[in-house]
Amino acid sequence: MDEKAAKIEAMAKEIEAENRKRRTRAKRTPSRPSSYRYAGLEERTTVMMPEGVAAGECDINDKDVSRILHREPAKVWVEIIERPLLRMKADKDSPNPRIYQAKAPHAVIGSNHVGADMLTQIVIDKYRYHLPEYGQVRQHVELGLKLPTSTLNGWVHAVPSRLEPVYEALRDDVRNSDYLQIDETPWRIADSPGKSRKGYAWQFLDNRPQSHGLYFLYVNGSRAGTVPRAELRDFRGAIQTEGYGVYDYFELLDNVTLLGCMSHVRRKFTDAQASYPELAVRAVKWLDLLYDLEANLKAKGATYEEIAAERQAKALPIMDAIEKWMESEHTK
Repeated sequence: MDEKAAKIEAMAKEIEAENRKRRTRAKRTPSRPSSYRYAGLEERTTVMMPEGVAAGECDINDKDVSRILHREPAKVWVEIIERPLLRMKADKDSPNPRIYQAKAPHAVIGSNHVGADMLTQIVIDKYRYHLPEYGQVRQHVELGLKLPTSTLNGWVHAVPSRLEPVYEALRDDVRNSDYLQIDETPWRIADSPGKSRKGYAWQFLDNRPQSHGLYFLYVNGSRAGTVPRAELRDFRGAIQTEGYGVYDYFELLDNVTLLGCMSHVRRKFTDAQASYPELAVRAVKWLDLLYDLEANLKAKGATYEEIAAERQAKALPIMDAIEKWMESEHTK
């Protein structure tokens, strides 16, 4: 075994040993807390004195403290806004009195029958907590509000137009990154009555440590290369993808570095185990070392600088060894 091979073998043993320790610690750590925990919740204190004893007659030597978790039910309420018409007293007998009135409040959507807080909760319940609109309608009935499903659905569809400036600001910020991860996500698109078709939405993730901003782009469900070309026509930096052919265009640009996805590389070798078990298993074992290294660093809470240093010191030699091994096997 030459010196490089011995060094890589030693690194592999070190990574595997750290990985075993990490997995052992993970088994000892319960996945769920044994009791509830809270931080930042309002605390209300009630002092309970024994009956028949006046507080002024005793000194408090110590106390027992209990904590009881409570929840107040949600409440829907109606804000009534009155805008009086004011006339100057001095103009009481004037044929053209001066009349004043406050401006009507700006409508969030439509005719101003619903507030931003109500709309926010409806959208969060639907998309974050997956509570369907008919379920929300039933929930509101219990709170004293009878709301047609069609009305709630109309509100949900009206919200995106109000959020468009926020979306565009996020989109600009992400595109100003120098390191993007891009993927196409298949969606079922129901744009015809009773029918649906397969389409795609593009995901653009800013992978800078201080950002991780994300936005989706839908262009008629298209997965064509014209979508990322138009979206990133002024981009400069690194683009990481899963290897879909339309991204090859960016490899021809001087201002863009095209990166691959190790997960998709590993998947190819996993699929090849049925045909080439010995070679594929060895490749997967090599690649698993890289994943173990990343998991160990994450478990230790390593900084980005420490992660970069470890990748250079350990991951890069392993990847060089994988490349050399693949080339030698390919020539056989």
